[in-house]
Amino acid sequence: MSYFLDTMGNLLHQTAFFNLTVGNYAMILFACVFLFLAIKKRV
Repeated sequence: MSYFLDTMGNLLHQTAFFNLTVGNYAMILFACVFLFLAIKKRV
């Protein structure tokens, strides 16, 4: 189990998600909302 947690910790630190700012999270949220609306409206 320790190997799995170490691997997941290393993966988290090597991806860009560890260095995102509040603005980045806001843009991801807006994109998800617009995708949801497009799928719901079937554009």
